[in-house]
Amino acid sequence: MALGVLFSPALSTYPVEAQGDTELLEASPQEEQADDKYPLFFMLNYAEVKGKGHTTPGFSTLSADMKNMWTKLSITVVDEEGHVHESDKETVDVFKRPDDDKSAYRYGGDYRDGETLTVIVDHDGLPEGYHISNDRDDDADYAWTAVSGKPYSTFKIKFNRNANVPYLLVRMPLGSMDVKFDPQGGNWSGNTDPILKTVNKDNTVEFPTDPTKDNYSFVGWYSEYPDIDEYREMFEGMSLPKWVESTAKTRRYWNSSQYFSDYNRDWISYNSKNVDPLYDGIFLLRAEWKPLETYQLTFDPAEGHWADGSSEPKVYDVKLGEIFTIPEGTILSGSSFQYWEGSEYYPGDKYTVEGNHTFTAHYSETPIELIVRPIEPASTVVIPLNQPDETSPLPTSQSIAGQMPVDQAKQLPATGSVASGLSFMVSLGLIAWGLLLKK
Repeated sequence: MALGVLFSPALSTYPVEAQGDTELLEASPQEEQADDKYPLFFMLNYAEVKGKGHTTPGFSTLSADMKNMWTKLSITVVDEEGHVHESDKETVDVFKRPDDDKSAYRYGGDYRDGETLTVIVDHDGLPEGYHISNDRDDDADYAWTAVSGKPYSTFKIKFNRNANVPYLLVRMPLGSMDVKFDPQGGNWSGNTDPILKTVNKDNTVEFPTDPTKDNYSFVGWYSEYPDIDEYREMFEGMSLPKWVESTAKTRRYWNSSQYFSDYNRDWISYNSKNVDPLYDGIFLLRAEWKPLETYQLTFDPAEGHWADGSSEPKVYDVKLGEIFTIPEGTILSGSSFQYWEGSEYYPGDKYTVEGNHTFTAHYSETPIELIVRPIEPASTVVIPLNQPDETSPLPTSQSIAGQMPVDQAKQLPATGSVASGLSFMVSLGLIAWGLLLKK
């Protein structure tokens, strides 16, 4: 491709904002290049190793995957009039030097000095783990700016060519960075380790679920600017920027709707360098916690129940530092209530609220009391000695009463232990019955 030759795109359309409404402007082919138009080139500038900065390598030094990506990545440029230029997908050697290997440049069309251009990169074509970096640089010729509500793969530049150079070079920065979520004493289902999330191709980050912490509510994820002294160290020999006074030691809060890149997160001091070093490929966010204003005391009857018959735990809403009176004990059949466990509190005790707390009823078995009562003496049974008819029923005490001489009946044991007297009576009855059977 010969430099200085205007690229003339086919007729196309591009949406632009017009008085608050979106309309499609028809883009017409550009006229032949005028003398005041100059070419735009994009140069690949990427972080080959996370946390090691960006480089602009020669095309021959790129890996096969990176070469394949760079020669297929869709890059669209739209000028102020809505004309659309699709960047050539072949690389060119801008400098035209035999010994120069910096040939990883892509042509992006010809433009007038001072034009504002919108660049749109298809971030889906980026390698895994990479994103387009926010390349705002106040010293750059092209005044890179982000587009509100868009990932950094859509950005604006000002075509401010150096008067001594017949073209404009614009970096295409591919960054790689992780966001570190530090729960600061909280946890995710017991896991207290920080979580790392890689910035997505569209500059978003998948935030983890909100962590939890006993007696605290989660406020959000924050970074905290360094103090004034640390800024003085960073800007040694220079006057402090105006924004330092207003931001030092203040917090900034982050969420999943915001965009992230290595240039504007890891390369800027949002945190003290003591907790979040610059240029290491990691951007630190910390969890902020707020003590709960209302806490809950729970009294669990365990296997027992309350006096009203209910067996559900009772929950009381209380304030931090409140003096709470421990309620009555609960009931468990066969056991007696001892105290509320957690630690050991008795009904009527005073408890100072320090946070959420659960009390569980503690019982002990009720001992069984043996009550021994004397047994009434058994009635005297007199066995008749005459042989009964085989069909006769067994004699009862009523049918034989008075059949034994009174003096013999008196000889039966009537004193001593109940057990021994009863044993004697049974033995005598069995002997008499056996004699009758032998006759």
